[in-house]
Amino acid sequence: MKKLFANPGAAGAFVLGLIACVFSCGRFNIPMLGWIWPACMLFAFRTFRSRRAEIAAGIVFLLAQTARYWGYTGAGAAGDALIGALVGVTVLLPLLLDRVVYLRLRQKNVACALLFAPFVFTAVVMLADLFISMPQLAYSQGETLPLVQASAIVGSYGVSFLLTAFASTLAYCMEEKKSRPVRICALVLLAVFVLGGGRVAFTPTRGD
Repeated sequence: MKKLFANPGAAGAFVLGLIACVFSCGRFNIPMLGWIWPACMLFAFRTFRSRRAEIAAGIVFLLAQTARYWGYTGAGAAGDALIGALVGVTVLLPLLLDRVVYLRLRQKNVACALLFAPFVFTAVVMLADLFISMPQLAYSQGETLPLVQASAIVGSYGVSFLLTAFASTLAYCMEEKKSRPVRICALVLLAVFVLGGGRVAFTPTRGD
């Protein structure tokens, strides 16, 4: 584990992301943490300095996912462990792929480097959904009504894409100490919230 903590910034982001992930969806769900943990994990995996750190972090992450769903699915201990492991793989694989692509593209085309993460996260979940119903990042925002309204247009995959795009951009700004990209992303999300909030406010209820 010494290699894992050789880079304090990456290690700190990983620990924070791990805690936030455990309390987002699964047995627990604090919607705000659904915005935080993907950014922390992307930042951590992008800035780990060794392959051993990646492997150690990956193992810890898979174990955390198992704990996250333990006793939640009603499928028994073995079923919970299997579901947790499957969920962990659908997140860990995109994180590892993003590290490879991001490090190659960030100096050539920042936009493509930042958009790769939401594309690959969404694609992996869509592929996994062909075989077994998988939890999505969008599910963590079930209580955020303005954002939920966006799913009527772009679907749950689209909402997950938006969340991951924000996380990817925030992770980039944390690494490069830049604020302009995240401000642009925040404006896009603000527009989504305003439109979703308007839809909530002006949609008549059944009692009207």
